Amino acid sequence: MATTYLTRTPGSNGSVTTATMSAWVKRSATGEANQIFGGQTGVDGNNRTKFGIETDDTMACQIYNGGSSYDWKSNRLLTDCSGWYHLVFVFDTSDGVAGDRIRFYCNGERITSFATQDTIPLNAELKMNTTSDSIYVGARKTSSTVNQFFNGCMSYVYFIDGTDYEASTFGSTDSDTGEWTINTSPTVTMGTNGFLILKNGDTITDQSTNSNDLTLGGGTLTATEDCPADVFNTMNPLDNYYSAGTFSNGNTTYVTGTNATPNSSTIGVSKGKFYWEVKYVSKSAGLRYPMIGISSTQATATGEELGHYANDWAFYASDTTPYYRNNNTNTSYGTLYTEGDVVCVALDADNNKLYFRINDGSWENSGDPTSGATGTGAISITAPASTPLGVYFPTIGYYDSNSGTFNANFGNGYFGTTIISSEGTNASGIGKFEYNVPAGYTAISAKGMNS
Repeated sequence: MATTYLTRTPGSNGSVTTATMSAWVKRSATGEANQIFGGQTGVDGNNRTKFGIETDDTMACQIYNGGSSYDWKSNRLLTDCSGWYHLVFVFDTSDGVAGDRIRFYCNGERITSFATQDTIPLNAELKMNTTSDSIYVGARKTSSTVNQFFNGCMSYVYFIDGTDYEASTFGSTDSDTGEWTINTSPTVTMGTNGFLILKNGDTITDQSTNSNDLTLGGGTLTATEDCPADVFNTMNPLDNYYSAGTFSNGNTTYVTGTNATPNSSTIGVSKGKFYWEVKYVSKSAGLRYPMIGISSTQATATGEELGHYANDWAFYASDTTPYYRNNNTNTSYGTLYTEGDVVCVALDADNNKLYFRINDGSWENSGDPTSGATGTGAISITAPASTPLGVYFPTIGYYDSNSGTFNANFGNGYFGTTIISSEGTNASGIGKFEYNVPAGYTAISAKGMNS
């Protein structure tokens, strides 16, 4: 969401003592204050509420009530940028048990270990649920300033007015995998000002029966196929030790740092057939040195480029000459791609073959991703089991002291904030791509890896 937030001022008064807030969220960065819900009465800042994640990556709540401040901060850290968290915040100051008036849940588990845990008075008021209040989703408001925007993705955002619900209302533990999974149709009483948004795509129209629609307060909402029921691959901001690259748009836009160290994605694969697209957007200055490929070697602090190691392969546009680069060696390969081109990648990890295509042209070197073990026109790669990490990660880099900007489409259906112009065929039905997906290939996602 970056600088995007939603807002609503209730048309009538609701409960000021009891509410349940539930949201599935996927962070795009750590070390940032990312608010999920916020509320404020007036502009003096003396009565406001926020629930979310703080700069130290803890779950946190802060309530100003009549000028008095009450704070809660978990010891648990939320540092995973590859998957979805289900976070539930319960506000019930009518509860006679002081320790139960403010409750946190993460992936179904109640948080009981706190670095800070104040006691809020009985029947203290929630400052976001009357006609003189405003509620914010994806930000907070202090005095007249909206800030601490949620940086990432949100889905199934519930505000429930007047009822205290456990996390088990909204999810359950899968008996086979032990994972916390979403309940897409919980039985709940929404209350006067309750709403459900972002249930399917980017709609902020209330999808409960209340018609309590929200308003886009700022920024741009972008739909994504990435959701709690099917986690998609993205670039990985935690694999950024030396390159100092920057990430945005749910970690699908990557601007490389000012050295050669590449950035890998969040999900690695060891078997199966997968397809993704990377748009080379621009270069900052100087010559053109984009590198798009796969890696099974962790980047080191030496600043080595993609393709430097024996288990890294890069389709390398070296200014005016195209190569594939592996084991610190350039081999003449394919057609030069430039700014604005989309590099399509097909990885056959079952047969250890790698293929590249520019836009909707022919596969480079007359390649045929459907040729299986024959590997017609393929770049032969090492079996994943023989590599340092045992898996291959889609990886992007730049071989220069300048930087490049890239938009990765791992099936989300966007390049940055621009929707694909005409969806290609995709027999798996998993993910949305600009160009045709080779038969037998699919997106790198939870469902794709299990298809």
